[in-house]
Amino acid sequence: MLDWVRSVGRQNGMVVVIKRSANLKGGKLPKCILGCERGGKYEPPRHHSEGQPLQRNTGRKKCDCPFELRGLAIPPDGVMWGLLVKCGFHNHETAKYLNGHEYPSRLKPVEKQFVVEMAGSTQPREILNVLKERDSANTTGIQSIYNTIARQKVVQRGGLNPTQHVLDQLISKRYLHAFMTNPATKEITDIVWVHPKSLDLFINFPTVLIIDATYKTNEYRIPLLEVVGITSTMQTYSLMFAYLANEKSDRLTWALGTLKNLMVEKGALMPSVLVSDRDLALMKAIETCFPTARHILCIWHINQNVVKYCSPILGSEMTRFFASWHSLIKSSTPESYQQKWHILVGEFKSYPRATKYLWETWLRPYKERFVDAWLDTCMHLGSNSSQRAESAHARLKLYLGDTMSSLDTSFGKKIHKMLRIQFSSIQKSFERSLNIQRHKQRTDSIFSAVICQISLEALELIDEQLQYANTASPFLAGYCNCTIKVTHGLPCMHDLANYHSQCIPIPLSDIDSHWSRLCMHTDRSNDDQPRSDRTSEVVELLQGMDPSTRDNMITRIIDMTDPSNSTIRSPAYNTEHRGRPAGKNEQSRRRIPSIPKSYTSGSRGASNSSPDGSITLPVTTSRLRKDQPTAQPMSDPFIQELPEAYQDFISHIVDVQADGHCGFRAIVAQIGYGEDNWAQVRMDLIEEIQTNMELYNVLYPEYNYANTLLHSLAWFAPTAPRAYWMDSMSLGVVIASRYNLVLHTFDTYHSGCFTHLPLRSYPVPVRNRREIAIARIRGNHFVKVFLRPHYPVPPTPLWWRQHVSIEARGWVESYIVRMNLWSEIMGGGPGTSGGEFGGDID
Repeated sequence: MLDWVRSVGRQNGMVVVIKRSANLKGGKLPKCILGCERGGKYEPPRHHSEGQPLQRNTGRKKCDCPFELRGLAIPPDGVMWGLLVKCGFHNHETAKYLNGHEYPSRLKPVEKQFVVEMAGSTQPREILNVLKERDSANTTGIQSIYNTIARQKVVQRGGLNPTQHVLDQLISKRYLHAFMTNPATKEITDIVWVHPKSLDLFINFPTVLIIDATYKTNEYRIPLLEVVGITSTMQTYSLMFAYLANEKSDRLTWALGTLKNLMVEKGALMPSVLVSDRDLALMKAIETCFPTARHILCIWHINQNVVKYCSPILGSEMTRFFASWHSLIKSSTPESYQQKWHILVGEFKSYPRATKYLWETWLRPYKERFVDAWLDTCMHLGSNSSQRAESAHARLKLYLGDTMSSLDTSFGKKIHKMLRIQFSSIQKSFERSLNIQRHKQRTDSIFSAVICQISLEALELIDEQLQYANTASPFLAGYCNCTIKVTHGLPCMHDLANYHSQCIPIPLSDIDSHWSRLCMHTDRSNDDQPRSDRTSEVVELLQGMDPSTRDNMITRIIDMTDPSNSTIRSPAYNTEHRGRPAGKNEQSRRRIPSIPKSYTSGSRGASNSSPDGSITLPVTTSRLRKDQPTAQPMSDPFIQELPEAYQDFISHIVDVQADGHCGFRAIVAQIGYGEDNWAQVRMDLIEEIQTNMELYNVLYPEYNYANTLLHSLAWFAPTAPRAYWMDSMSLGVVIASRYNLVLHTFDTYHSGCFTHLPLRSYPVPVRNRREIAIARIRGNHFVKVFLRPHYPVPPTPLWWRQHVSIEARGWVESYIVRMNLWSEIMGGGPGTSGGEFGGDID
């Protein structure tokens, strides 16, 4: 009957209100009275004693409308109803639309249930849109959705206040938690919670933890500290959350100390590596709680601070300065670091403020925490920045949905659900690693002992090293300094070359156990054992305390175990908080085209890089006004060393260490081995010449030059004298033939620029070719050159065309058009004579 009355009301433009009779006794049939919602007498607003009306701007819709219907259930069973019109007149115009009228805008029971089910994961406005899509006649407003959700929260709390409900949820969901309160106000000041599955994950993967705080996550305006770790599948798991009153050392020490106590109780190993930014209070807390762990500083934050401080000092020299700084922090040995530091200080002696800042702020106190020479002596899994923690913050804020969540909302309805999805994703990655065999690894017998035994991500890292194993020397296995063995606990290209040469698979024992743990759960056999009853000990301790301390302790126990009787209140609102300063819009950013992508060390570098290899640097002043001139792009002094007509085709240049091996360093870095593997190139070129001695004797017929090249390559001391420097003209074709690539060599004069192609192999398809470039500048120093797309190509030496095999002649065909473009730009090609091979170059 109710639905029928609603439909009649909508058709006739009236709104009716049903008043059901009370439960009748004696078997009487029910009845109901239906009247207009505007029925009833108008009552004027109440007044204060002073005669002034109430401040609330309210009103009433009652106008004593006489309309009334009466419904009677028809005997004997009351299934049918009879409707009697008591008064069929209105003293007002009928409603044209039902929107805004209270009774027809109410939610039906089915709609209320839908709102309750969707409230935890969907915004109220989206819920309302779905309801209106399902029922075009629905007139419900957004306030009805809000009211339904609010009533449901009260029901869920079961009579508990929000803080009591949070504590009850922490206990019922078996969270490990602790909190501190203000004794005077009973307000929570700090609270820490850890999911038991997160602690299980840490027990399995204790190698690296990343710590960072975020802001604007709650209505109390207090920071949220989050600790995350890394699984064997390179997934990030959230270990601990903590709301702290502030970020002072004592609060952070308490939070990390609580986490450490939980680790000790579970018998877990302490973390090997901790990563954070240079927050002095956090650094002190880490040293207090985890004194044996290696502490790494986030390189992304360091670079941002260096750019912000030094850019106003150096101006147009910032590009070259940042390149030298990047080269310094990428030093592979302490000796290399010392040498590069002296070079940087000498090169920028005109800017003592900048070099003093680097030394006093970063290098002297913290170089062991971010320079590769010291950083790569521990297993950090490639985590030299706090990017994973920042990504975890972003994911968390996505779940929170706004910046004003209460403690009850953020934990019960957001963070717990986020962790549930996170655990599911991690478990999925474990199952994939245990059951999926990638085709490229299934067909290679070298993976037979480790496939489905370690994570797919570990196999991918090994596969990257395997790509270089064909050109790596197996004799260096066990003697090389490849960083992947230390930083990731995986075999390097030399180890893989050794396994290939012996036709044996990769032993599982050569891979760190971090990569073979593919489960979330730990052995809980100890948890199932009966525990001794220590109640008597607690009673003794309480009886030995003075009355005041005993009462406080009992209150504390009640707060922890029975939240329904707790007197604890929600955290106080913090008026002094961190975050973006008020009134600040998004920071202006400017691009510096001459700084390459590779200069931005750390995982976050790519996020600040543009496709052409430049990075964006934060402007140190406030937002630029429209009338301010735009900064001119910084020039690259290395590029200015090369022919002026060709400079526009060069994207950027990267320097290498000047130690007599710079030519080989530039080659090995361009190939992808890493600059400090220059000795590998020397050995590879020796092997190339010795294996094809007849060919190179024909190529270099005068003065037994092939043996001279072999002698110049046979030097492996840290510093090479002039006789052992690279001769790019004579070794260019050897490099191209050995690595089956295209090598462009540039000089200060265009007549010294050449393209070196392989002598023996069939051409590689253009899309798969490796094309690298180096340049000789300042008379005797090599650097790495990065070219822009569709660059003009220097010509090949005449003697290459004279001695190239029939199979390799196709290499040059795809470059003919761009070689002609080179001739047009440079005003004619270089001399055709290829008999004079450059000179000694460093």
